[in-house]
Amino acid sequence: MTTTAKIEALRRAMLEAQIDAYIIPSTDPPQSEYPAPRWAAREWASGFSGSAGTLVVTLHEAKLWTDGRYFLQANTQLAGSGIELMKDRQPDTIPMEDWLASTLMDGQTVGTDGRVTSLATSRRMRRNLEKKDLKFTLDEDLIRRVWKDRPAVPSRPVFEHTPDYSGEAWQDRLQRFTTWMGEHNLDYYVVSALDEVAWLLNLRGDDIDFNPLCVAYLVVGAKGDHALFAAARPGFDAWTDKAPVGHKVEVHNYDKTSSYLRRLNALNADIGIDPVTISARQAMHAGEDHTCEVTSPIPGWKAIKNDIALGHLRQTMAHDAVALLRLRRWLAVAIHQGITEA
Repeated sequence: MTTTAKIEALRRAMLEAQIDAYIIPSTDPPQSEYPAPRWAAREWASGFSGSAGTLVVTLHEAKLWTDGRYFLQANTQLAGSGIELMKDRQPDTIPMEDWLASTLMDGQTVGTDGRVTSLATSRRMRRNLEKKDLKFTLDEDLIRRVWKDRPAVPSRPVFEHTPDYSGEAWQDRLQRFTTWMGEHNLDYYVVSALDEVAWLLNLRGDDIDFNPLCVAYLVVGAKGDHALFAAARPGFDAWTDKAPVGHKVEVHNYDKTSSYLRRLNALNADIGIDPVTISARQAMHAGEDHTCEVTSPIPGWKAIKNDIALGHLRQTMAHDAVALLRLRRWLAVAIHQGITEA
């Protein structure tokens, strides 16, 4: 399908869903900077492959907001698509929500997919759009209707980042996390950010190019009943078979996360979530009555490196420095030979 055909298919889906404008962000469910191909919906729909940007499609127009890193690239990739580039954060560029208010009539509906929009972002968007007399819905994944050959949830093999490199066993980190949960009176906590799951379990994967991550959710239980949600693949035995005493890690299919959270909600469990990294849809399944919005402690913990991790960082930087010095030495000669940027 051409970009034009994709936009037209999306508009037909919008008409069926009674949505007047549809927002396609660059994010995936855990708000990763670099999403796996399954969630590269904005790139698929627009043809623009930069790492940041938001596509907005109405029944008559389509516009893409991106920042100064990508103006030249976006101009090239959007040419002939009917999608207009909006140079974000420039004095003469109208912000997305203001443009929607000026384009749509009062009472019309703006939609986006709550599966890839964080709880915090969805609240901000709803507040801003409702101030402008526009309705806002998170219920529809319209991309699912039109992207027929959409990639599956990735399932590349995983492996354990051992204490020889991390300096701390994942079992000890899990114990530390459950202790923190006890201090906050939480029965469960949803670890949604991929780098946080990777750090807590010493879990490494290759689901996203150039990122050592596995696409997964982890629900930590204060009493040792933990659930890891990911596509089936080799390598999970290291966690199911080596859980600390009194703990059990069960591995479930990725698409069972929502039903698991609904079950915990039905049990009136106190569930901790981070509104910045959990999707609005998963937060809804966890239930507003029983969720506690508590910022995850993991980013702070992983910022403090132990001696073993610091040693490996220094070793890596030494190798990196050699490569950089070789490049600079070559460049010093090549410049005088007339090398260009290209």
